[in-house]
Amino acid sequence: MKDDKEVSKHPAYGTITVVRCQSTGTRLFDSDALHHHFIEVRVQHAEVLRDLSHNWIHGESRPVVEFWMTEAQWAQFVSSHGMGEGTPVTLRHVNGEGTLPDLPEPEHTATKFEKEVGDAIKESMADLTTILGRLNESLLPGAKVPGKTEMKELVSKLSVAIGHVQSGLPYIEKCFNEHMEETMRKAVIEFKGIVDRHLHEKGLEALKSQMPQLGLPEAGE
Repeated sequence: MKDDKEVSKHPAYGTITVVRCQSTGTRLFDSDALHHHFIEVRVQHAEVLRDLSHNWIHGESRPVVEFWMTEAQWAQFVSSHGMGEGTPVTLRHVNGEGTLPDLPEPEHTATKFEKEVGDAIKESMADLTTILGRLNESLLPGAKVPGKTEMKELVSKLSVAIGHVQSGLPYIEKCFNEHMEETMRKAVIEFKGIVDRHLHEKGLEALKSQMPQLGLPEAGE
């Protein structure tokens, strides 16, 4: 039979692969945790080999783009198409840029919220100190009593300071609680993904061990 292999190429031909990976601990974008299990997605240019009356599609070894996702990000990606601003991913390789550097250690979320609370209190205390100082000055013998315009300014500063305490701090607390709930939700998805994969692997092992008893050849035979 004559060799009638044909190779077809086009810039728009491509393949995509999804692999579940394990590591000793990997940092991923938009996640505070170190991940020992994550999803790797690779997009490659491809070619079509026509041989033996079949089309055989092969992806190139060098990816156009490669990125990693947490289990929670993968679940969000496959279930929320067309919604929101997109799912966060950790870019690892981009054609033309090469392999990208690892992510730095993130600032812990609790530290961020603590700083925001401290900044809000500091700003409020600065305004309150200014108001108190001016009022104390006005009580000194012979001091000029604040006029209507200055009193309006003092009242405005007082309102802002009270607003930071009454609204700003509860808002930061609310955001912190929402973040912790979202973190727990993601953790549950991560844990479920690991358990499901473990059960799947155990199921395959059990099925493989039963093949001889069922009169079926083992894989590879």
